[in-house]
Amino acid sequence: MEISYEILKQGTQVGLLNVVGRLDGSNHTQLVEKARELLDSGSARIILDLSECTYLSSAGLFALHNIALMAHNIDPLDQEDGWGALRNMANDKRNLKDRFKIVNVPERIMHSLEISGLSPLYDTYPDMQGALAAFSLSQ
Repeated sequence: MEISYEILKQGTQVGLLNVVGRLDGSNHTQLVEKARELLDSGSARIILDLSECTYLSSAGLFALHNIALMAHNIDPLDQEDGWGALRNMANDKRNLKDRFKIVNVPERIMHSLEISGLSPLYDTYPDMQGALAAFSLSQ
């Protein structure tokens, strides 16, 4: 997996993360750490572009959820908790849409979000403009 990022300005600083390749157990912590760096550097919001993500495992779902939590100033789940963390993630009912958006989600990745039950927790957009406009409306 390759991760690229940039900082966008739109009133409030927005961090954009791009994932290229497979997001799985071998690399999901890298994505979470990059998101943490963006948030620590002043990004108040995160957009995750999955247009070039070819695979999303349960560890990848875990990474997305932890990024959403961190963007909302909520402590991330502990991956060492294993199934307990996954259970907490699946039972989460919080609104994690205000500061975290996912764009350009391939159909196979969207299917993973849907069957995991996580899709209602996040806002997804077909393009960057939609996500940025949603952030503008929520300011």
